[in-house]
Amino acid sequence: MNIALYDGNNSELKQIKSCIRALDNYEYKLETFGDKSDLLARIHKNRKEFDIYFLSIDSDTPDGLKVAEEIRKVNLAALIIFMSQDDSQMSNVFAFHAFDYLLRPVAMEQIEISLKRARKYLGGNQAYVEFSFKREKFVLLLDEIIYVTKSGRIAYIHTKDEIYKSYLTMSEIVTKLSDGRFIRVHGSYVINLNYVTRIVRDEVFLCTFEDSSAEPKEAAISISRRFKEDFQKSIEEYRIPYK
Repeated sequence: MNIALYDGNNSELKQIKSCIRALDNYEYKLETFGDKSDLLARIHKNRKEFDIYFLSIDSDTPDGLKVAEEIRKVNLAALIIFMSQDDSQMSNVFAFHAFDYLLRPVAMEQIEISLKRARKYLGGNQAYVEFSFKREKFVLLLDEIIYVTKSGRIAYIHTKDEIYKSYLTMSEIVTKLSDGRFIRVHGSYVINLNYVTRIVRDEVFLCTFEDSSAEPKEAAISISRRFKEDFQKSIEEYRIPYK
């Protein structure tokens, strides 16, 4: 797990860092940030680099909410754990899908419990997929992926907001997406059944988006004979009408 810790209060930053470092039962990489601009620069440069963020939202460091806003613009999969002196900000963190809210003084036991839950969440049921491209690491929720297509050495992972690239082989793609919602329909395509809008003869139509503000559109993908039988079984389970 890659963890980012942000706290504008240097003494608090050292205290939380010390607590996390003392937990020797976890495999992780921890980086600390005392300046909001430094963390934001990393977020926008590497996008999905960190799995977990500890963010301070105390009265003297209110920028934690702004950091959370920027995180969610580029990363829906990361877990955000807020730290505060009181619960006055609790109602504000729901908009950022907060994973936990810790009250100061934060004890080591609190951090350990949160990290145990985080490990279970991140490792459970393949709720997300990790991959890399040119030394950049990405983490996507499975629900974000509309379909994956392979062209030459490059795999193109289509989501609602962006198309990611990877050197994953088709075998690796199928393994990573070994979830009931994904099915291979062609030698070069794996689709998410949750985005299927209709099926006409040997074509499946998926709901896609050109950008986050655009109206949904459809992408047509051919169903090859090799995968047609498995595809038909899958859509029967999903109760998708086949014309």
